[in-house]
Amino acid sequence: MTPIVGILSDKFDTPCGKRTPFYIFGTIFVVPTFLGIFMYPPFIDRLEDEGKQTSLKIAWYLTLPALFNVGWASVQISNMAIVNTISHSNRKRDQLSNNRNGFTSVANISVLIVAILSFQFVSDQVTQFRIMGSFCIGLGLCASLFYLCTIREIPLRNLA
Repeated sequence: MTPIVGILSDKFDTPCGKRTPFYIFGTIFVVPTFLGIFMYPPFIDRLEDEGKQTSLKIAWYLTLPALFNVGWASVQISNMAIVNTISHSNRKRDQLSNNRNGFTSVANISVLIVAILSFQFVSDQVTQFRIMGSFCIGLGLCASLFYLCTIREIPLRNLA
């Protein structure tokens, strides 16, 4: 999906920029598919036939990660490519990329801390996974909202 999103985002030009619509689409798409990777719908367990339960679970766990990758590629490509749209300056681009990488590290450390705490204080593994998945979604949504509220995609041709 990464090359496809890259090619498509280069071809689109909207009033809010080339990359922002892909970022919004990806964010909206990632939330339910990410949660779906870790949780299947309760109706599957209510089926009487265990063979159908197993088949539906397999189909669910094959489909959701594939759909998640569509949204993830949209978010990642639009986020990484926008740096080149914001500035002509290599120094500024390096600074923006470093900030992005720094915040990624902070997010990773935060997830590890939540994992350690949930492993320490919650005994049920399913609940541990759900806590971590919910924390990742919450952190990701906060970061995405911050990004969308602060980014102004300005085409380089208008910066002359």
